[in-house]
Amino acid sequence: MKAKKHPKNRPWHALPVEDVYEALSSSERGLSEQEAEQRLSRHGANKLTAARGRSPIRRFLSQFHNVLIYVLLIAGAITAAIGHWIDSGVIVGMVLINAFIDYQKNPFRRITYLWLLTQWAACDFSFMECKGRG
Repeated sequence: MKAKKHPKNRPWHALPVEDVYEALSSSERGLSEQEAEQRLSRHGANKLTAARGRSPIRRFLSQFHNVLIYVLLIAGAITAAIGHWIDSGVIVGMVLINAFIDYQKNPFRRITYLWLLTQWAACDFSFMECKGRG
């Protein structure tokens, strides 16, 4: 069966179901096992590749990329320039403590995000049943 071209001016979700089946050379019952194997060998598995993570140093330095942090660092520099060493030390110290705490929390955020993503991927949205939940 020859596949029909997808109309470039309309998104997939706006097409009638029959047109989508025709464009993908499929049917309501899905692909035959033979066609699925051919497409798998032709296109490969339908998997996302993991993105390369940032180095620990870049992750730590990214904690300082914030307008409020810039203002605090400038305030710390100004207070140091006028000789208020204790005030300057407190400001810079708080910025460093904040950056360290945020840096320590980031791996836990990422783990939580990946766990949620795997739970989401385990859901069968045709019936809204999640297989990942125990």
